[in-house]
Amino acid sequence: MLNNIFLRFNVKNIITNNTTILTWGKTLASTRIFKMSLHSTELNSEVDEIAPDGSEIRFLSRTDRATMVHCTLPCGFCTIPVEHKTVDEIWYFLTGKGEVWRELEGRREIVVVQKGVSLNVPLHTVFQFKNTGDVPLEFIIVTLPPWPGDDEAILRKNYFD
Repeated sequence: MLNNIFLRFNVKNIITNNTTILTWGKTLASTRIFKMSLHSTELNSEVDEIAPDGSEIRFLSRTDRATMVHCTLPCGFCTIPVEHKTVDEIWYFLTGKGEVWRELEGRREIVVVQKGVSLNVPLHTVFQFKNTGDVPLEFIIVTLPPWPGDDEAILRKNYFD
């Protein structure tokens, strides 16, 4: 049961002496305390959360130093451009085809993505992605440090039309 609770909620954490305080919802009454432990999970068929950029997120695993999620962007969709305040990300594409636009310190690029492609989104990179294929664009995201919540993303100017 710990595994399901640990992974299925919008998580904010404070780590002290290997104890994590997790909160979900909007009230302090929803706070629970868990010891960090070994856990595993299967990919949930239902969306756990919509990311600030509009993509579909399903929680996979986390430690006190990183989170891992499965991200889906439906056919024909394009995300909202964002920049992260405090986290780096590493993406690995599983299915579909798309384009990822990234800008960091004045350098801009578009990466064509498909199964087997990996890329990074360093801190303060402005990025946006779109699905150009005929199946959902699906990929794994590892976030370091763990995703702190929706306030992490700063909305930026649209790159794609």
